[in-house]
Amino acid sequence: MEMRKMDRPVTDRGELGRIVDACQIIRIATSDDEGLYIVPMNFGYDWQDTRLTLYVHSPREGRKTAAFRKNPSVAFEMDDGHDFAGEQPACRYGFRYRSIVGNGHIVELADPDEKAHGLRALMRRFSNRSFAFSEKMLAVVSVFRIDVTGFTGKTHY
Repeated sequence: MEMRKMDRPVTDRGELGRIVDACQIIRIATSDDEGLYIVPMNFGYDWQDTRLTLYVHSPREGRKTAAFRKNPSVAFEMDDGHDFAGEQPACRYGFRYRSIVGNGHIVELADPDEKAHGLRALMRRFSNRSFAFSEKMLAVVSVFRIDVTGFTGKTHY
């Protein structure tokens, strides 16, 4: 992915990880028969070496779930650190932020162990507790894994 403003890319693995960890919402873009569709979701993740894997959950039915099942190619965006900054002249006003933008393939998980892993990754972000999921709990939710194929980090501070 090419970036226009070359003073803003984030390439350091540690800083990229801090951005992903600070973001609470991911926006996932897909398409279906009605057209383009973007949805904000909570997410969990695993990061092993250079491989980023994202996890989201959803009801078993609905437009989002159907779109993910039909078209596995997705784009995503997450951002954090919002702060309005202004100086004279007016064209120097701007917004400070950190962001990650990328692409990947979304896959619905069928294996109960994989579904539980994805849900634990999601819950780990919002609590310091370990959770167990019964077969009944796993049966009523869809869990999707996004195998990230590429992404860029950007900051403007």
